[in-house]
Amino acid sequence: MAIGITVDLTPLRNKLKQVVAVTGNARPFLELAGAEAIRMVRDKFQQQGPGWRELSERTKMNRRNKSVFRILEDNGTLRRSIVTPASSPGGVYDLKDTSLVIGSNLVYAAIHQFGWPSGGKHPPPTIPARPYLPTPAEMIPRIAAKLQRYLKEQIT
Repeated sequence: MAIGITVDLTPLRNKLKQVVAVTGNARPFLELAGAEAIRMVRDKFQQQGPGWRELSERTKMNRRNKSVFRILEDNGTLRRSIVTPASSPGGVYDLKDTSLVIGSNLVYAAIHQFGWPSGGKHPPPTIPARPYLPTPAEMIPRIAAKLQRYLKEQIT
């Protein structure tokens, strides 16, 4: 199961139409927006959040490297799957003329983004949500700023 960033750009629709009118397509801007989204993911991993719950003692005991306790980074596969284009195992980077999807195909990617409740006959431990993909509320202001700069550069 893949997990990816989907951002409704309705608030920016008129600006995007201007980009297409000036450049012929939105692809160059989407590349810039994608780079910004990847930067935001990288920042969340570096800052360990915001809002990520600390690792449980059980998780620390199960770590391969008992001296490294970075959240969501036992071996770095999840982080690498998102902060690089699809050349990375598990990575999703699908750029088209009118859309861009960035995310991960790793089996556990969605569990870490949204969390996993315990339950059932033999429940696994509860895994708290640690959202590493940016939300639309986080993305829109940053994309809007990029879009404004990009449009200005294309016009001048």
